[in-house]
Amino acid sequence: VTQQSNWTRVYEISRFDSRTPGEISIESGQNLIAYYQEKYGIKLTAPAYPCIEVYPPNEYDQACYLPLEVCRIQEWQVY
Repeated sequence: VTQQSNWTRVYEISRFDSRTPGEISIESGQNLIAYYQEKYGIKLTAPAYPCIEVYPPNEYDQACYLPLEVCRIQEWQVY
């Protein structure tokens, strides 16, 4: 579950990625640090932490990468 604004989105965790938000680029060419700053106004405070590779439920054709600090893992969620 992420808290990027006033909405909640649920993902299935695939794995921890060894790359940091500064090392992962999205389709626009931005890295995740710049993307979260521009799109959501979130300044990542732990850019050295790795990201999590996730998928929207039942959509396994394209992975998403989330910085750890924007994620909340629910108590019941098993990894």
